[in-house]
This record gives sequence, C-alpha cells and structure tokens, in this order.
Amino acid sequence: LAHYDPLTKLPNRFYLSVRLELAIADAIRSGNAGALIYVDIDRFKNINESAGHSKGDELLQLVAVRLRDSMRQDDLVARLNGDEFAVLIQGIGDVENVNRIVNKIKEAFEEKFVSRNSEYRLSTSLGVSLCPRDGETVEDIFKNADIAVRNAKDKGGDIETFYTQELNSTTNRKIWLEKHLRNALEREEFVIHYQPQVRLVDGALTGAEALLRWVHPEEGTISPGEFIPIAERSGLIIPIGDWVLENACITAKRWLDTGLNLGHLAVNIAGPQITRGNLIKSCQNALSKSALSPSLLELEVTEGFIMKDAENSIEILESLRDLGIAMSIDDFGTGYSSLSYLKRLPIDQLKIDRSFIKDIPENKDDIAIAKTIVSLGQNLGLSVIAEGVETEEQRNFLLSLGCELAQGFLFHKPLSAEEFFDCFIESSMVEKNPNGFSTNSAA
Repeated sequence: LAHYDPLTKLPNRFYLSVRLELAIADAIRSGNAGALIYVDIDRFKNINESAGHSKGDELLQLVAVRLRDSMRQDDLVARLNGDEFAVLIQGIGDVENVNRIVNKIKEAFEEKFVSRNSEYRLSTSLGVSLCPRDGETVEDIFKNADIAVRNAKDKGGDIETFYTQELNSTTNRKIWLEKHLRNALEREEFVIHYQPQVRLVDGALTGAEALLRWVHPEEGTISPGEFIPIAERSGLIIPIGDWVLENACITAKRWLDTGLNLGHLAVNIAGPQITRGNLIKSCQNALSKSALSPSLLELEVTEGFIMKDAENSIEILESLRDLGIAMSIDDFGTGYSSLSYLKRLPIDQLKIDRSFIKDIPENKDDIAIAKTIVSLGQNLGLSVIAEGVETEEQRNFLLSLGCELAQGFLFHKPLSAEEFFDCFIESSMVEKNPNGFSTNSAA
C-alpha cells in the first residue's frame, strides 16, 4: 500500500521517488544519463464524464499493462495519479535512445483499447526530463518533467516535449501571470478599449467592439494574447468576462444617454464562459444593471469553440437570442465549420478573420476565402464584417465583393472610452427632419 498503486498495481510516486534518487546518484557517478518521462493521457476527463469512472478505471488498468509490456525489464513504469504515469529509464547512453523509448510509448497507444466491447483510441502528451542534465535532485527532475508535459498539452497534446531552460522561463512566466491575474480585478488593473466598427462605403460608425486590456503597475500593458489563454485555462476568464460584459454595457448606455448614437456593442465571449459559467444569467445581470437594450448588445463567439460542442452551443445561443441579443461568429474561416451546423446556428453575423485580410488583394488563396465567406453570409442572410482592414486596397477589394462592414487601423485604432466618445459624439448627433424621422449625420 505504501509503494504500489492499488488500481493498476504499478509502483506509485513514493516508490518512483526512491528509485529516481538512486538513478540520479548513479548518473552523476557513472556519467551515464537517465531519463524521467511523464505520460499524461489526453482528454481522459471526457471519458470519465461520458462513460463513467468505472470504465475510466478499466482503461487505466489497460494502459498500465500496455505501458509495462512495451518497456524493458529494467525500466520502471509508475502511476503518479489520475491519468498520469511515468517511466524511469536508467543508463540511456546516447540521448537519441530516449527518442526511441518515446516512440515505443507512442506506438503502445496506436492500437485501440477494448473494454467491455467498447473501443477507445487514446493519445498521450509526453514530457521528458534528463538526469543529471536537467537536475540533480528528485524534486527538480519531477518538476522539469511536469513542465515539459504541460507544454506538450498546451500545444494540443499527442506530442512529446523535452525540458529546456527556455521552457522553464516560459512556464515561470505563465505562473507569474496567473498569480497576478488573480488579483488584477480587485486591484482595478483592467481597462476596456473600444474599436469602432464602420460602414465600408463611407466610414460611418455602426458599432464598437469592446477589447480587454491589462495594465500592470510594474509590467505595464500586458498583451491579451499572453494573458487571455491563461485566464481561460484557469477559469479566471469567467469573473473577468462578467466584469467586461457589465462595464461595457454601462459605458454604452452612458454614451447613448449623452447623445452618441452607437449602433451596437460587440463583446467577445470565451468558451469557458459558456461551458463553465452561466452566460445567460451574466447577460441578464449586465443588461439589468446598465439598462441597455438587449437589441444593442452583440456577443462574438469564436468559430473553433462553437464547433467543439455544436449541439450545446446551438441551445445556449438560441437562449441568448431569445433575450434579444445578436450573435456573431468571430475568426470565421479558422475553425472548420460544418455547414450543416452553420445553417442551424442562431447567428446574425460572420466576422472574417484578419489572417485572411492582411495579404489581399495580392494573395490568391485569401482572395478566394474572403469571396467565399462574403457570398456564404449573403446567401444565409447574415451580415459580414472584416477585421484587420489597414489599407485602401483592402477596403476597395472588400467593397467590390459586397462586404459592407469593417474594423481596423485604416479607420481607427482601439480607443479608451473617453477617446471614443470625443471622437464620435459630434458626427453621431441625431437631428429631426421636417417629417419627424431620425437621420444619422455620421460621415
């Protein structure tokens, strides 16, 4: 019980630690390196949730047998916890030998696992730490193998990663960001900027996209591309997303009350806000506190996330639309949409990803994709907006396709709430014509 895992009958972490300490001492003395390989089964949580924990336990037992059978007699295969295993290799000689062992582990997962007449295909993320190169203590070797396997999982899984100092620096940076991210809300370090969305034909304001910015007191402005993925993985995106939604709605209502004819407010929604949060309630709270009309709010959800769980996404998006909220698919063209799902989604707009805009009209492939998206949107009765428009050539080309809306540096960079109001208040004032109809004088 002290040295072995009761489920798989493999050595446990404690026994592995004892053997690893001896292996490190032998590697230092003899100069013949060893290796610790972390083996983490990808997306195993999904199996536990869909098939039940008893089925998951059976699969873990099958994995244990297959791993043990694929290794040499002197290699130690251990179960660390949950769906994490480890393989300790001593006397590897040439480091290239580790690659051969890694390939043997991957080959062990190529064949299906059969449990109670059900078949499962499993893949693994592998993290490799060499001793004594990557550490001379058990704690260091464990930590560095864990850093390596986390990096492999961050890249999507089903790959191997060797520990490096650069990887350690990256991991330490992520740990630092997550630690400070947890306090950023209460310290009021977040601000929201707003990028105007305009009519291509005349540049008239049609709406604004709310963009989150983090201004750290010591680091300064931290890129959303750096902290948003960490916020999503840690679940912090849920309270942060609620804060953005509420404050952006309050700002939009203040603009409207002081004469700025906004059009609509677009707010990005991350996947975890839908799957782990209560997005419908969050929207209701934000609209209630701000008194903003639901018809002025538009939620942008990435295509990639929707396609991961299309059926559940359709149900939630329909509930949001029932509230009167418009829906837009962000980064369209990057997530491999199924057209059978696309026609069922309760959406109002497609946003062409900037990656397809930046090289037009020179790049033939991007031209073809942009044409297809605009045509698809028109045929489905959806509006189409292009993001990342930076040149007159791009603007003219999109106009020739029939794309009506855009945002990008050609028109305006993201602005603070105060800058946005000052920039558009005069041009958006609404006057009454003699017949009593409202006319927008924006130009």
